Amino acid sequence: MELSDDVKILAEDYLENKSNFNSLNQKNLERLSSIQFSKGRYYYLYPFQNELGGFSKGRLLKSEPSKYKNVYEYGFDEDGKLISIIEHVSDSINNKSFVERHGNAERVYTYVGGMCKLRNVLHIFHLDDHIVSEVLNWGEYGWYKDVFHYEDDGRLTKIEKIACEHDKTTPIVSTICFSYDGENLSSIIQHFSNGYKQKLY
Repeated sequence: MELSDDVKILAEDYLENKSNFNSLNQKNLERLSSIQFSKGRYYYLYPFQNELGGFSKGRLLKSEPSKYKNVYEYGFDEDGKLISIIEHVSDSINNKSFVERHGNAERVYTYVGGMCKLRNVLHIFHLDDHIVSEVLNWGEYGWYKDVFHYEDDGRLTKIEKIACEHDKTTPIVSTICFSYDGENLSSIIQHFSNGYKQKLY
């Protein structure tokens, strides 16, 4: 299928940074001002990232742990903005993400397994009030684009998703719908264009 301009930019960004771990890591170290640790995922980059990925929210740790398995390490700059996420898969293996900001967008580069191998690139776009409007992802095997829709009160109601594997010509189209019980999220259901649906949360 013909790629849209924003997806083409995403693909180019992935190719340009496949071997850029050392440069991004050095830049991150120079900007790093503070670190926080959590058991399980705690901070997220876009609304309901944990729930969409099938993760429950983790808990912050008061100090650096003695063992790192399933520990997340968050790096912040002097302005308190998140600039890196380290997912400790084990005490010796980790996945590291670098967050770069460009105007109203963030670019997130995730390298895996301590091997400096680029797994994927995220482009996260924000509206003027910092609400996430789109998330694009390009990885080794495919890409996707999520468009976020909100009520007037700022509540996320649905995500329109298009995804495609690199060796396929036909994308998978779906809509992810969010339901609430009062102020609390009650369910997330993904509806596919072929009529199939699955519960994500």
